[in-house]
Amino acid sequence: MSEQNNTIELNEQSAAQAVSPLARQQGMTLIEILIVVGLIALVMGLVIGPRLFSSQDSSQRGIAKIAVDDIAGQTYLAWRAANPGKQCPGSINDLAPYRGGSNAKDPWGADFAIYCGPTAPSGCKGMCAASNGPDGKPNTEDDIKSWGEGAQ
Repeated sequence: MSEQNNTIELNEQSAAQAVSPLARQQGMTLIEILIVVGLIALVMGLVIGPRLFSSQDSSQRGIAKIAVDDIAGQTYLAWRAANPGKQCPGSINDLAPYRGGSNAKDPWGADFAIYCGPTAPSGCKGMCAASNGPDGKPNTEDDIKSWGEGAQ
């Protein structure tokens, strides 16, 4: 019987030693935490990233629309009042003093285009302005105009 008791004690000690390293580990290691945080950041980037970019694009379009409407409206009227003998400014830069000195660049860094007199498209009254939009190419779907169909 004592042999059996010794065997039971040895088995209990072996079991305690086998479980002991697992029982001592409490929590996660720094590497495990960093991996979890990295995975969460990756998922958030894939989910939220596209929304931020589309929000930025719609904001840039809104800014461009406000600018072309201002150039074709108030800015042109102020220029006409200061230049009573002229119908059209020579270039977009001639309008800068009437826009508070602000530059004539759209949100994508390109110059705004102005159309006046013989260069004015159909539907344009007086002077019109346009931005070539994100693609930077004139007469494409993404153009932002102060007149007609593209007057979003």
